Amino acid sequence: MEPTWRMRPTRLWCVAAVIVLATLACGQATTTPPASETVAPAVPPTAPTESVKPGAGPIGQHRCGDGVCDGPETAKNCPADCAASSGPSGQPTAPPTDQAGSRFGIDYVYPLSNTFQDEMWPRLFAETGVQWVNFADVSWKAIEPTSPKNGVHRYKWADLDRAVQMWEDHGFRIAISLRLRGGWFSGPIKYRLGDLELKDTDRLPAEEYMDDYRAWIAALVERYDADGQDDMPGLRAPVLHYQVGNEYANPAFWTGTPEDYRLLLQETG
Repeated sequence: MEPTWRMRPTRLWCVAAVIVLATLACGQATTTPPASETVAPAVPPTAPTESVKPGAGPIGQHRCGDGVCDGPETAKNCPADCAASSGPSGQPTAPPTDQAGSRFGIDYVYPLSNTFQDEMWPRLFAETGVQWVNFADVSWKAIEPTSPKNGVHRYKWADLDRAVQMWEDHGFRIAISLRLRGGWFSGPIKYRLGDLELKDTDRLPAEEYMDDYRAWIAALVERYDADGQDDMPGLRAPVLHYQVGNEYANPAFWTGTPEDYRLLLQETG
């Protein structure tokens, strides 16, 4: 018995067309890019960074090209001062700026001792996030162990230079504590507590060596002031903070009088 209904050819083609269109629509909605391709969101264009030619004009307290990466200066607008350099570990290290980002620091680092000539110390302390270091016991007799001959001073800067470079490479700003521990220039001991016998103490230089003291202070400050004249080779930032002596209320450190200390500060400044 033949069926009582038949699908007309035109209806069959319409149904087939609907099925094909639906399939294509579903496929279009679920299509994803191949795994090797990524689709990044549109990023609005950034304003071009204005470059500053070395010596072209002041930025902050310094000029681009003066060797100090200061304030608004960046690696983009002043690469001459702020381009990353390679530290001892081979990793890029940004030059320190005039203002350290941290107010905390490390005290009693003895830069002239063999122990603290090891690069391990600034590398480890840098991991704490502090950015200041106090160089203790930077003594005149260590820098100038013998008196000048014919008015010529012979300063030994090598150990202090190495320490400055190491700590600067790890982003530290430096303060220096000056000492006058007994040397060829020492004046007489004027104060001691009881029978305490001390020879290697700070005290006012003998009067005949005060000119030599002023010469040492001038040479020290000039070497680390980063003004481009007679600076330590490779100096990246100025050393601006100095402490004259240590614990001068303690007779184990200072064997002069209060008036002697006032005079020492006057001659230092």
